[in-house]
Amino acid sequence: EFEQATDDAVNEYVRRLKELCGEEKIRVALWFCTHAHNDHMDFFVKLLRVLGDGLEVRRVAFNFASEAFMPMEDYVDRMKERLRTYCPDALFLKPHTGQKFTLSGAELEVLLTHEDIFEPFAENKYPGGMNATSVVMKISFEGLTLILLADIPEICGDKLIARRSGESLACTFLQAAHHCINRDENVYAAVKSGYVLAPRDKANVLSHDPDNYEVIRKYNKEENIFFAGDGTMQFFASNGVITHTRVFPVVGREYDGSEI
Repeated sequence: EFEQATDDAVNEYVRRLKELCGEEKIRVALWFCTHAHNDHMDFFVKLLRVLGDGLEVRRVAFNFASEAFMPMEDYVDRMKERLRTYCPDALFLKPHTGQKFTLSGAELEVLLTHEDIFEPFAENKYPGGMNATSVVMKISFEGLTLILLADIPEICGDKLIARRSGESLACTFLQAAHHCINRDENVYAAVKSGYVLAPRDKANVLSHDPDNYEVIRKYNKEENIFFAGDGTMQFFASNGVITHTRVFPVVGREYDGSEI
């Protein structure tokens, strides 16, 4: 949310990206937005404004629920307007389950969308709220795989597991669902991951959702669970095996009042 998009945080992110890319201009093959919540788009939206011509976004992908059943907040309009302003030539993809495509050497596979679990015309509403409209994506590159669960609740996990076998849900990295706010034991029991990436501060998780953390720990080695609050971490790999990591201190933790 706003505190994630402080001036300091944005500038630090740009430094890390330029170091990785080795170029002044940052080229993004695809920006993928999992669902229509501001903590999943505000940082990127601010990045567009701050970098301007220094950021080239070639493709954009999201599959939001119909506004007839899931009204959108103003920040979604802000995101779309920034895309029109700063990325007028970007191609748009609306992802659907089962789609596979390759970009810049990475293979992307759509594992689940809200279209798989909802029957909105039956009850005139979406069960599970906005988080349940999350798109689940699997990204494979250089012998590694990453599964982004976004903010899915258990209702989505049941459908995901039903659609996939345990083997196809194996991955190198698994993003912990909904910042460890949802329990999602059905998913953690089914997905065989090497590392879990938790987008939240560990102390905050242990204070507010310790039972959810215990569920993750039940199915994963504790030393292989990494929290965003511990720092910005880069993983390095060779032949599909993680060889070492680099950790940079967290920057911009407190919201500074700056504009998105």
